[in-house]
Amino acid sequence: MPHADSSSLPCTVCVDELSGFLRDIRAARAAAGTPAVQARIAWTEAYPGGRGGLQATTTQSLGILSGAGWTLAAPASGLPPNDNAWAAQVHVEPL
Repeated sequence: MPHADSSSLPCTVCVDELSGFLRDIRAARAAAGTPAVQARIAWTEAYPGGRGGLQATTTQSLGILSGAGWTLAAPASGLPPNDNAWAAQVHVEPL
């Protein structure tokens, strides 16, 4: 099972890469007729971004990870601000 623990949630660029990575693994396993892999990512703080918030973690980032199949885990203090409609669509397990 792919698993990642980090103090900081990935930036938006890394979220796209991690999502694509898991989708590729699942597609290859499906083509081979093997069961889907489970994946979990855990963190303690949202990435604030660099230079004025560039590539900061957002609730949309969490939605992209979740939509790709990642199970998400973080403390409430580690979540980005509920700044858009994605916040209601994302489930993050308590850490």
